[in-house]
Amino acid sequence: MVSRQEKVVTPAPGNELAVARWLLEHPFSFSDGKTPILTYAGGQWLLWDRTTAWRPIKEDQLEDMIMRILDNAAYRTAPKEGDEEGVAPLKNWAPTSRKVSSIVKALRAVARTDMTEGDDSPFVTRSMVAGDWIDGSHTGESWVHLQDVLLNLRTRKIQPHTPKLFTYTALPFHWGDVTEGCPLWLQMLEQNFAGEQDQISLLQEWCGYVISGRTDLQKAMWVWGPMRSGKGTIIRILSALMGEENTAGMSSDALSAGGSALAPALGKTLVTFSDVRLQNSPKSVERILTWTDEDAMSVSIKYSDDFTGQMPGRLMFASNVTPRFPDSSPAIMHRLLILTTRVSNLGKEQSDLTSRILRSELPGIFAWALDGLDRLEKNGKFTEPESSLEVREDALEASSALLQFVQECCVLDPDAKVSLREFFDSYKDWCKETETFAGSQGALREKIDPSSLPITARRIGERGTSRPWHVIGCRLMTSAELMAHVAPIPADPPASSTDDSGDAPLDDYDMAILRACETVRTDAGEICAAMELDETQHTRTMMKDVGRLARRGLLTQSSTRIELSDLGLKTIHTATQLDLEGAV
Repeated sequence: MVSRQEKVVTPAPGNELAVARWLLEHPFSFSDGKTPILTYAGGQWLLWDRTTAWRPIKEDQLEDMIMRILDNAAYRTAPKEGDEEGVAPLKNWAPTSRKVSSIVKALRAVARTDMTEGDDSPFVTRSMVAGDWIDGSHTGESWVHLQDVLLNLRTRKIQPHTPKLFTYTALPFHWGDVTEGCPLWLQMLEQNFAGEQDQISLLQEWCGYVISGRTDLQKAMWVWGPMRSGKGTIIRILSALMGEENTAGMSSDALSAGGSALAPALGKTLVTFSDVRLQNSPKSVERILTWTDEDAMSVSIKYSDDFTGQMPGRLMFASNVTPRFPDSSPAIMHRLLILTTRVSNLGKEQSDLTSRILRSELPGIFAWALDGLDRLEKNGKFTEPESSLEVREDALEASSALLQFVQECCVLDPDAKVSLREFFDSYKDWCKETETFAGSQGALREKIDPSSLPITARRIGERGTSRPWHVIGCRLMTSAELMAHVAPIPADPPASSTDDSGDAPLDDYDMAILRACETVRTDAGEICAAMELDETQHTRTMMKDVGRLARRGLLTQSSTRIELSDLGLKTIHTATQLDLEGAV
């Protein structure tokens, strides 16, 4: 900043605004002497550097920097009679915490880039978004900050660094190092996605989208699949591509908590979540929608002003399960791009694969991602693999817990009605058994939307009375109806309902159910008891499993009996023979 050998001359301490402007024009100025490298936007201080681009700094850090600058500064007082040549001598600045605090307050007023002079009013606020140029130039262009140059992502033209590009992201390599080819990376993707090129194309476009800094397509990425199928490696490689300073790895609890828990995501280009479970977190859904909507969010920052503004980071989730949310609206599912890894490498992991890719292929992956960005911009939308559409459709049905409850536990009848309290009590029991978030009775009433459900909720009774709420258009199933509804099949299923039809092989749990039914059972609760399972927790799930096995022709079922079919008996006999042969 300032040499200790020579005092710099500043305005007097009493003129805080003048000192603040001096700081922006001298120590906090770019090499052109015109462009500040310090700004205040969105409730936080940002400092620019060639290696990191714009980076948030805490106010106490800024105060320390100014304290050191002014410790080597002096100012002139008003000239007095007798001063040599009428010039007052220099006086040491002698900064104190109080003086510096006053300067920082003045600096905040003159350093803001989110407030400009307007034509019809003294000031107009504007939202500074990553990728904007502070001086308003290069409108509609997309640039990225590399270690040696700025790169235009559309034209591939380069230009020298400048703080005029407002970006939080400085990628960790040089444009001169970028080469074509990343064979290890592509080989890994080919294996983990089982050769499904449309899934690889979607990941390629997503990587380019994250690099570009764009948020306008309002999407988040969800990668799911079996253990050791490459989900974590994909996230680690993309995080390294963006640079450690530009990414934040967080837990899904932070989305639920909000506030200061989201502070680590401020200024980050990529925000990742591993081992995600959000099915019982309505607040998480709300924040994902707000985030991807590009709406303003409020984040508490310790010992500083709260941040209010758009979060620039793209959200990326990894999980061993498909997306499940406590939300009857399809909005959240349509925000997600879904990738399904197919092949588990459990027991045959290559422990050094990630490090080998990071060591030799990041520049090549960058070039590969730019090709994906080109395709994305040409098509105007992401590639949607068929597998993604299937997962979304299944998840939409599963995520709509209320619709699922109505389908499984109610009889639709336009003339029927049930009190909201009774309806909610049954729904709450169902949620407990299915490990779904039930919420309150009032929240349930608000979810009953006739535009998406075949039922309505309204008060019944004369005005002036209590007029209790009722659910109109359905009634709750009786116990017998619930049992019959699980698997309404004939007692003699067709021969095609066998294991030869392509159904998944039976597991030990399925075989335990069949063996429990060697003795005729009256209901699912009896089967649970025979298997020593807690009836209160497992009966409804058992009803579904009985129905599934009945549809495969292994059980027969009526309103009063559940027993093995001939095929089920044959299956148990075959399994027993195999067990005996294995023992020999």
